Amino acid sequence: TPPFVVFILFTWALAEAGIIKARPLGLVVSFLYLYDFMPKTHLDAGLSHTWSLAVEEQFYLIWPLLAMSFTRSRLLVTSALVIVVCGVAYLVFPDLVIPFSSHQTRLAQLFHVPHLFVPAVGAIMVGALAGILRAHGTVPGERLLRWMPLLFALLYGASLWMPGPLLRLT
Repeated sequence: TPPFVVFILFTWALAEAGIIKARPLGLVVSFLYLYDFMPKTHLDAGLSHTWSLAVEEQFYLIWPLLAMSFTRSRLLVTSALVIVVCGVAYLVFPDLVIPFSSHQTRLAQLFHVPHLFVPAVGAIMVGALAGILRAHGTVPGERLLRWMPLLFALLYGASLWMPGPLLRLT
């Protein structure tokens, strides 16, 4: 988008002037909306927030194509499955051991796991599923709103019960 191009150019100019640190690789990866896959060793503070823009752009490129190819029932099941997979990935990916150079390492040592497309897209997918349900009249808005206090209480209670997995700051 034009504002993002202005941001990238402004960041590049500040980096060239030595005011901030932004490596050319980071600028290119950010411009291509792929910063969610940037290793920790290559992150630049001035660009680090662009991971969320990357996740959104990737979602909006991929999801409509997939959604058009599914029947309504398959779309609902797929949406719910993606949300579950993202939740599991959030808990499992940080400790996932992968080969790296001559040794093995945990994924969380290389990447900010919550910023990777999976699991980060799960939050967007919750909104997409709610939109699908609402569009098809499966869950009227008033009925959905009645369940929000209970959902909030369950999520809040779960964070108190298992703070490590739910509030992991990696």
